[in-house]
Amino acid sequence: MSHLSYGHRIQQLREKKGLSIEQMAITLDISFEWYRDIEAYDDEVVETLSIHQFIKLCGVLQVDPVELFSHPISLTSFIDTIKEHLEYHKITVSDFEEQVGWEIAEILENPSLLLKLNLTALMDLCRYTNTNWVAVLSGVSLSSETPKPNQKNNNP
Repeated sequence: MSHLSYGHRIQQLREKKGLSIEQMAITLDISFEWYRDIEAYDDEVVETLSIHQFIKLCGVLQVDPVELFSHPISLTSFIDTIKEHLEYHKITVSDFEEQVGWEIAEILENPSLLLKLNLTALMDLCRYTNTNWVAVLSGVSLSSETPKPNQKNNNP
């Protein structure tokens, strides 16, 4: 899954709705050039729009503000993040498990086992690795790594 910039995501959503840059500028009560810059430069999205304008933009594009700013993180990428966290902090898997309160050694070897944890576990793991748990959940749900409902579950 590619990680699109905020502006590019906004542009794709606008085009999908069949709206022009001019229509969006009028809707947000801003100039054509300003709106064009919003799609061209991420900092324009967060630095120039008021909260009211941003909410209005999301409403017109029918996108949740959190979804717009959340880049999905795949299961494999999240496991890599955990491993990098262990290396960076020079801690063992056992020490990390003690910190987070969840056993993850098997998950590091077989990432699909993460899918058996509850959301609290995911949130705890993400909190300790400074990772957005919603982005991980979104990435996992969009991923082909997620087992299909009709697949046989091979629980040990």
